[in-house]
Amino acid sequence: MRQSFDAVIIGAGAVGCAAARELAGRGARTAVIEKEADAAFGNSGRNSGVVHMGFNNEPGSLKAALCREGSEGFEKLAENLGIGYRKTGKLVVGSTEKDLDALRRLKKQGERNEIPDLQILTEEELQTLEPAIRGKYALWSGQTAVFDPFEYTLALAEDAAVRGACFLFGHEVTALSKDEEGTVIKTRSSGGETFEISARIVINAAGLFSADIRRMTGDDTYRIRPCRGEYHLLEKGSFGGLSRPVYPVPDTEKGVLGIHLTPTLHGNLMIGPSAEFLEDPEDMATEAPVMAELLEGARCLLGDHAALIPIRSFSGIRPKLTDRDGYPLNDFVIEQDPGRPGMIHLMGIESPGITASVPIAGLVAEMLRQEGLVDKNNNEEFPGRESLFPPASTAVRGKMICRCETVTEGEILQAFENLTRLGAVPTLKGIKNRTRASMGSCQGGFCTLDMSRLFSEKAGIPTDRLTYDGPGSELFPGILKGGADRG
Repeated sequence: MRQSFDAVIIGAGAVGCAAARELAGRGARTAVIEKEADAAFGNSGRNSGVVHMGFNNEPGSLKAALCREGSEGFEKLAENLGIGYRKTGKLVVGSTEKDLDALRRLKKQGERNEIPDLQILTEEELQTLEPAIRGKYALWSGQTAVFDPFEYTLALAEDAAVRGACFLFGHEVTALSKDEEGTVIKTRSSGGETFEISARIVINAAGLFSADIRRMTGDDTYRIRPCRGEYHLLEKGSFGGLSRPVYPVPDTEKGVLGIHLTPTLHGNLMIGPSAEFLEDPEDMATEAPVMAELLEGARCLLGDHAALIPIRSFSGIRPKLTDRDGYPLNDFVIEQDPGRPGMIHLMGIESPGITASVPIAGLVAEMLRQEGLVDKNNNEEFPGRESLFPPASTAVRGKMICRCETVTEGEILQAFENLTRLGAVPTLKGIKNRTRASMGSCQGGFCTLDMSRLFSEKAGIPTDRLTYDGPGSELFPGILKGGADRG
């Protein structure tokens, strides 16, 4: 059986969900295909959560232009989506004359990118802003902000669904071919079933796998070189109350921003990321030597007096783009497939990709408009996403389930309703991302069992078949004490 849509987006990260929101809002019958069980399970949920300004980006590049546009509109977007956002400013800190020269170059580059509120600070000015930070010089970016990337990506997905988009989770694209309607996309579900979907418009927003999708069209122009970045998440209040992101002078040789410190909206501090090139794009491991390296990098900025108490470590993988010979390409690639009208490839969408996600979607829509494939404007009034996806925090609260993050039974049940309404596969991680349950000090040590039993009752899934983030991540592959069901 074949389903037909006007537009299909491959990938339910922030960029894919933003594209679905844009195209569905312009009247296109839109579907999103995602191999994971839910939105934000890939790199969109594995990053620092910073609204970048773009002073690290080459003037004249797509990264620079789209990052600036995204940062300028992010506060209003967050308000419209009903998500958290806090303007904090940001410091890039150095200690040597060589560092000072680098900071001056960054400031000059930022000014060429038309970024406001950039200043070089003295040691005294730095200490006034952040007394705990060690350094002699700093670049101050006054417009930088922080947000919750889980909340943001899920809000884009839900807003797309309100506009009519549908999501096919647990479906992996296996082949692309042409027909008279445009492109036929073959998928395989996590249960092994195969499906065919046809569409006039296809947006390749597959992130780490975007080059694989492009090769399915017979084009091997680009490669993705996976670069893993590991993080520590610290206990709330264990680091002296840092108020804003603090970065070292960037590592220009590796093309990364370095191990930095990022206060979250929720009161934690993140340390990271590291940078390690890999062969396997799905190797999300964390390793002891790198964990030690992260703490050392933090102490270079904070000194030895701060208590650094990690409660969780995790990693994300940047999709570093190269040509077929391995030469690094440091800009976004957003281009029409030369052999398929209506197919657009989004490649190398790493930092500042989330900041730029809505402008990227707007650029895609404009490219399609010029081809006569979508309407010029979105003039229809859509209901707020809370009409279909009420925030979990507004639910009748009930019994406390997660004491660290004060999440109740009612909030978890509302999150489950939202998850299933979006079409996601029920997983504990999906509930966690929507409520913060098990994200606190104990990292689920006390609440996971209660969450699982509640979730099992609601989803009708035997406890020993509950998964953390999809098939292969079963939480309790056996009988639990207390009479849990067997599958």
